[in-house]
Amino acid sequence: MRAMPDRPAADSPSTAALAGAVATLCLAFVFVVPLATRCLTMADEGYLLLQALDLANGKVLYRDMDAFVTPGMWFLLAFVFEWLEPSVWASRIPVVIAYLGLIALAWRIPALVCGARVGFASVAVMMVASVWAFPAWTFAFYSPFSVLFALAALERLLVFREGVLSAGEGEPRSRRTLLQLGLWLGCSILFKQNYGVFALLGTGLALVVIRYEVLASLSGAIQRALRDVGWLSLAMAVVGLPSVLYLVVTGSVDEAFYSLAVHPFEFSGRHGIPYLAFGALFAPDVMSETLDIMTYGAQPIYRAPIPPGFVESARLIERMHVLLYWFPPLIAILGTTLALTGRDERAAARTKNDGPLLHGGLVSVLLVAFFVFLGTFPRADFNHLINIYQPVVIAGAVVFGILGDRLRAVSALRSRVVGVALTAVLLAFGAVAGFWYYALITTMSFEVEGPRGGVKISPPEAASLRNLMRNVDQLSSPGEALLTVPDIAMLNFLMDRPMPSAYYNLYEHHIAHDGGAAVAQGAEAMDARVVVTRLNNFFSDRVGLRDYAPALTQYLDTHFEQKYTIGRAEYLIFTRRDEPVAAERFTSVLDDCSLPSSGIAKSEIEDHLLFRTLYQTMGPGHALPEETLEVRCRVEVPEVGGHLTFGFDHPFPVLRRTPASLHAEVLVNDGEETRRVFSELIQIKTARERRMRIPAPREFSVDLSDFAGRPIELVLRATRNGRVVMSKNAMRSFGARWQHPRIVSN
Repeated sequence: MRAMPDRPAADSPSTAALAGAVATLCLAFVFVVPLATRCLTMADEGYLLLQALDLANGKVLYRDMDAFVTPGMWFLLAFVFEWLEPSVWASRIPVVIAYLGLIALAWRIPALVCGARVGFASVAVMMVASVWAFPAWTFAFYSPFSVLFALAALERLLVFREGVLSAGEGEPRSRRTLLQLGLWLGCSILFKQNYGVFALLGTGLALVVIRYEVLASLSGAIQRALRDVGWLSLAMAVVGLPSVLYLVVTGSVDEAFYSLAVHPFEFSGRHGIPYLAFGALFAPDVMSETLDIMTYGAQPIYRAPIPPGFVESARLIERMHVLLYWFPPLIAILGTTLALTGRDERAAARTKNDGPLLHGGLVSVLLVAFFVFLGTFPRADFNHLINIYQPVVIAGAVVFGILGDRLRAVSALRSRVVGVALTAVLLAFGAVAGFWYYALITTMSFEVEGPRGGVKISPPEAASLRNLMRNVDQLSSPGEALLTVPDIAMLNFLMDRPMPSAYYNLYEHHIAHDGGAAVAQGAEAMDARVVVTRLNNFFSDRVGLRDYAPALTQYLDTHFEQKYTIGRAEYLIFTRRDEPVAAERFTSVLDDCSLPSSGIAKSEIEDHLLFRTLYQTMGPGHALPEETLEVRCRVEVPEVGGHLTFGFDHPFPVLRRTPASLHAEVLVNDGEETRRVFSELIQIKTARERRMRIPAPREFSVDLSDFAGRPIELVLRATRNGRVVMSKNAMRSFGARWQHPRIVSN
């Protein structure tokens, strides 16, 4: 049976369609505002807001502030902060406007190719995807804006195609459309260079296809497409010229060139994250480790977990994440097949091309969408995947819209089967999105304190942040520089505290080139008295801060001392020492240890941001009133002798059934005898006695000079006496914590 022509393009939308579009935008506004006014991203959002504010106050991007993305988002936020008082809430205003533009394009692009009904389906899927993407599309970040402008360029590309098909060789109106297309591509590059350049490459190839639809000559199509690219270049230059003038006037051309053109290639080789394998769909645990969940999972998966049941036990939601990774290849393959095996009869009827004819509209969508999709590589974690998923959603709507038309022309049964299967998949994702949407809105109910907040976060996050800010205020003066490590610049923004260097994010690709020396110099120059750090390294960094920034970590060790832990061990506060101490020469005790486990009791070693810690978890103590764990570590004492130095403490239970204590012991086995060299009995305190900040672990030092130059086995033993009960929200069960055990040379 001969295939029926695809639906005519929606050149002149009906009044009903326009009314539906307006209603859809109103619905999208009501839908997105609760998402856009929730969540606080301490890292990427924090440094963007702080740098934009500093830009508005006279600092120069690239020269005074480190950045490796084109400056569009900084300029936009600086304008917002000039117009309104700086706050997180104010930064979300352009985000909401951009989201409405995204929804309009999610309807418009499929409607141009397949009709208004497919456009509305695309909008529905886009709104579902918005929840899975939370908060990536609803906080002030450069990626959604760059992708939005790439989609705006795609819409102009499709309009340009309509003009070419209608006008043939005479096309002044099409040239105007080309200029508009170039402006949008320029904006996309201005907000994130790689996404914009990829969109430009996809557009260039699409122009060849569009010209071929009319000319039926590949060489002629390439020649005309090159002229079209000339018009694009002219418009893109108009967008880029103000930024170039800014760099010239501020004397930051060299720094900008390195940051934008050289640095990204240096960074990409060190931070690659592999694409999630299709085989993970069938793995028993899917994402068994916390690192995998945070790397390959959406934020709602741990912000609003699904209640226990079949969905949770079968790990269905984690498996749906795997599908999100493999929908784009499926759409690309299916779309390419449709484009190569079916003519666009509407286009063929308007041209003299009687030969094999690609579906120019479909090909244009696929080329732009999947060139932008290349932006997820080499760092293919979920956040980078979802950053460029908007074009995938639109491409999927177009592909399945055309597939539906083709199937209906061949077999109504096949059309229904595919339609039912597709609907079932989308309903499953929609059901999860609905659950998450409600849970996110209801659980994020506490507003961030202070004039620069204005958005809502969860009660535990709010309590931790409030406590953190109050402690910083107690330990330093208003307006004093605050060093936040590695990615807590939002704290500086909220508290109006300057960042003491040009580096606002301290990940490897920012500061590894000098080991963090410039950050240390900046903190010293501004006499920063307080440092706030996270407990852990950034979850997906393969290299820890101590390895890639030794100059900074040594500066922190010698000039600052740990004072408090805040919240659920989320943040550590360090204060400046009265006098710097000499840098330690030490050997970690935890390099070669045996970690026995039995039932609930277990021993673990974790590599944190600034130190390593041995955790001896002993369980809640319901069954056994006494529990002992010991870890044996092999180490060599330096020839000059040394001291075993470590911090020791425990998490605070909410309830003590009986008077309880924790006995810490260190024994040394030198091959001839076992000798106890340390013993300390600690009375266990409850959470009510700890207040809202936990003092740093008490530091102990044991002289090992008797074993100088000899290999020894250290036995770290902890015994709980009495029964304790931990809070359900505690990060760990009760146990002993040996922080940074090391042998320091004499």
